[in-house]
Amino acid sequence: MKRERDIPTPEERQKIAALAALVSKLPTDRTGQLMHKLHQQVELPALPIGASFYTLRDLETAYQLSRKTLLRYIESGELRATRIGRAYRVSPESARDWLSQYQDPR
Repeated sequence: MKRERDIPTPEERQKIAALAALVSKLPTDRTGQLMHKLHQQVELPALPIGASFYTLRDLETAYQLSRKTLLRYIESGELRATRIGRAYRVSPESARDWLSQYQDPR
């Protein structure tokens, strides 16, 4: 049906609102996309034998994130870590909490 003015019908408005709701849930940046993809596999890697904390290298390898990205999460407070000298250590509980905030709620 052709209309003189392009005004959406009530049914079209509902469809537009539903699409807008879906689009608003999409990740908006590259980091968000990577984190969403990464947290579909929320299991942490096994700790190295004799270790009680993860190093940043352990997390870099397991989740294919750069050191710089992990440091940004630590500096922003999203990922709790302990600094020992020049190195950071992350407890399994902190890593699990950090990962769980990016899980898909479905």
